[in-house]
Amino acid sequence: MNFSISNLPFTGFKANALSKLSQKYSIEIFNEFGDDIYWETIISNLNPNSALSVHAPCVSINLANPDDKNCIQVYEKTIEFAAKYKAEFVVLHSNESWTGNPIEIKEIIENRIESIVNIGNKHNIQILIENVGLRTNNSLIYDWDEYLNLLNKFPSCKALLDTGHAHINNWDIPELIHTLKDRIIAIHLHDNDQKSDQHLPIGMGNINWHKVFEAIKEEIPAVALVLEYSTFEISEVDAHIQSLKSKYNL
Repeated sequence: MNFSISNLPFTGFKANALSKLSQKYSIEIFNEFGDDIYWETIISNLNPNSALSVHAPCVSINLANPDDKNCIQVYEKTIEFAAKYKAEFVVLHSNESWTGNPIEIKEIIENRIESIVNIGNKHNIQILIENVGLRTNNSLIYDWDEYLNLLNKFPSCKALLDTGHAHINNWDIPELIHTLKDRIIAIHLHDNDQKSDQHLPIGMGNINWHKVFEAIKEEIPAVALVLEYSTFEISEVDAHIQSLKSKYNL
C-alpha cells in the first residue's frame, strides 16, 4: 500500500518534519499554507524520489462563492506550482460553504471547474475532484448521485475519495469504492464520529475500516492512501502505519 502524509498537522515550524517523512512516504501539501519562498525551502529538502501531490486552496477561496473573483487565478498559480515541483496531481474542492439557488451555484462551480481543468491540461497536471460538503453544517451541494454526475461531466478528471466527508454524509464508502473503482486515484483517510469533520486518526471514530480496506484491496490496491489527520506527531507515524498494515492486512 502506498501511504502518503498530508502536511495538515505539519505546518509552520513543524514543516521540517516533512523532510524526514519523505524518506519513506509520499507527501501531500496544502500550498496555501505558505508563500513561494517557504515552499521552495521545504520542497528542496524533500527526498527527490518521494511522490508529491498538492491540495488546492480551500480556506482562502471558495468555488461556490460568486463574489470570489480570484479563484481561477489562484488555481492557475497552484497548478503552475504543482507542475514546477512535478506533483502527481492537484486536489480540487468544489466548495466549502454555499448560499443561494443550488442550480445557479452548481453552474458557477462547474464553469470554474471547466476553466481549472483546461489549465491542468495545459500544464499536464491531473485534477482530482474531492467529495466535499457536510450535511451537518449545510455545506453539502453535491450528494452521492450528484457527485457521480459531476465526475461524469468532467471525464478527464479523476476522483479523490475523502472518507471523513463521506462518513458524515452517510455514504456507503465500500459501495462508493466498488462503483468508482480505478477512477479513484487517491483517498484521504481520517476518522470522525459522523457529526463533525474531526480529521481523527483511523480507529478514533466510528468508520468501519475493515470494510473500507477490504474494498480498497479488492478494487484499487495501488491507490494513494493519504493520512489527512488534524494532529500527528512525527514520532508516531511509522508505528501507526505499521499498526494499520498489521490490523487490516495491508
